[in-house]
Amino acid sequence: MLLGLISLIRPTGALVSAFVFLYGCHNWHDIKNRVFWWVNNWVSIAFIALLILMVWSPQLLYWKMQSGAYFFYSYGEEGFNFLKPQLVNVFFSFRKGWLIYTPIMGLSLIGFYFLYKQKSPFFLSTLSLVLLAFYVLSCWWCWSWGGSFGIRAFIDYYPYLALPLAAFFKQTIDVLNSKAIVVLTSFLIAFNLYQTFQYTRVVIHWDNMTKEAYWFSLGKFKYTEEERKYFNTLLEVHSDEVPEEYKNK
Repeated sequence: MLLGLISLIRPTGALVSAFVFLYGCHNWHDIKNRVFWWVNNWVSIAFIALLILMVWSPQLLYWKMQSGAYFFYSYGEEGFNFLKPQLVNVFFSFRKGWLIYTPIMGLSLIGFYFLYKQKSPFFLSTLSLVLLAFYVLSCWWCWSWGGSFGIRAFIDYYPYLALPLAAFFKQTIDVLNSKAIVVLTSFLIAFNLYQTFQYTRVVIHWDNMTKEAYWFSLGKFKYTEEERKYFNTLLEVHSDEVPEEYKNK
């Protein structure tokens, strides 16, 4: 039922099923055994599908009443291009790069190594989910996901990214000087809060940032009238029109 609700709110949310499917697997042999387990328990699969359909049913009935079809694609021509993922932009672009505007999550990515070393039952399931989600989300026609601070679509996966982040803290605090980790983490949190404050004052633009605009904004809490005019000349304006290769066919 939770999977039905998650996928109803945002269809890409259905990717979290990979976490449940692969939890506790450590290698290819474990994955094969898991597949056979689900095949042997097909009645449970059918029951899960029934519960998901039950959660979806009000939406499906509403679409049927309003459009004449049970399934209605409400995004028009907007779609995915799975042959053209924008992973570099998603992670490192000054326009909206995830690690540019939320650098503390870099510690979470490093934490996957420690999850692996610890032979955690969460490693394969979390890594598979994150890789799959990031790939799919980077294939959306508007990879920046519109007006927001950073890549808002990634927020759905922060509960899972908290696991490798915890592994990072556990391992580094046990091995390294804990004070150094506290200082680094405090700085990254403070920097994230500072950039969020900049966003609320439009010192950072919601979708049109460039490298030049980013470095100009660094260290500022507000702009003078002259600085605002200059800042606006550094922004890159993007078309709202869906590129042909991303149009939903």
